[in-house]
Amino acid sequence: NIYNEVTHKTFLKVENSIFINGGVALNFWQGANGKIRNCDFYNNDIGVKIYYCDPESSVIQNCIFYQNTTFAVLVAYGIYPQISYNCCWDNGGNYFQDCGCPTNPYSEFIPQPGEGLIYQNPLFNQPAQNDFSLQSQSPCIKAGYPLGTDIGAIAYKENISSYKKFTIRKKGYYNILLIQSIDGRYLGYWGTDRKYSTGIYLIYQSDQR
Repeated sequence: NIYNEVTHKTFLKVENSIFINGGVALNFWQGANGKIRNCDFYNNDIGVKIYYCDPESSVIQNCIFYQNTTFAVLVAYGIYPQISYNCCWDNGGNYFQDCGCPTNPYSEFIPQPGEGLIYQNPLFNQPAQNDFSLQSQSPCIKAGYPLGTDIGAIAYKENISSYKKFTIRKKGYYNILLIQSIDGRYLGYWGTDRKYSTGIYLIYQSDQR
């Protein structure tokens, strides 16, 4: 768990980090601010607690909140960080605010600006074994900000063993290597013209034989 208070005179930036099996994983208190991007929060009591922040400088973006017991995010009443492009699934509650009321202190709020929010299973490979890499069908792949960024702490990487076949085709002067996945999608190609289509990492460089 990380605790940050305004009296410490700090602005906390947290990226590509994984928080598991904690109480309040990230606790920003009494006006402390921070940017939280591409983090995973799994099996905590509360993922992020952020009270009395500066809405202009505090951001929660490209994060996954999965199976946190009480809340994914808890904020002070009416004072919200910028929240967008996150994935929430199977939490006790997702985005809640503390209004300080003695009888019913917590209520749900609508995140702002709110673009790109996902409420689906992120499809981690094996979170119980601390493997937070994404499965190939995860809704978090290329769903973040900026465009094409993955949501979560670990960016998805295509596994070469998942490819179905590699096909060499003649196209005029060039030999083209077509790369096809198990589900039949053509993921990309690499040709002897040294030009590669977008879609996957370069895994083969053709020569002219």
